[in-house]
Amino acid sequence: MIVKAVLADGGSCKLRDELLDREIFDTLLEAKVLIERWRVEYNTVRPHSSLGYRAPAPETMLPLTACSATLHKQLKENPKNVS
Repeated sequence: MIVKAVLADGGSCKLRDELLDREIFDTLLEAKVLIERWRVEYNTVRPHSSLGYRAPAPETMLPLTACSATLHKQLKENPKNVS
């Protein structure tokens, strides 16, 4: 369960203070979605004092897919005539 994973990580106080005490969840699905959004932000975006106020795991850019890489090559070779 998502909540157990966050609580096991020591984020129980922050989760409770920043999300659980401020929200009223109408459905289980809504709770899961909002908790997951909070978890992703907490673990990737927000700076942590124990890490020198850096994000724990900053998100990286996704590599180009084969389709977009082909289009990128076509644009680079002939920017006016891409079909």
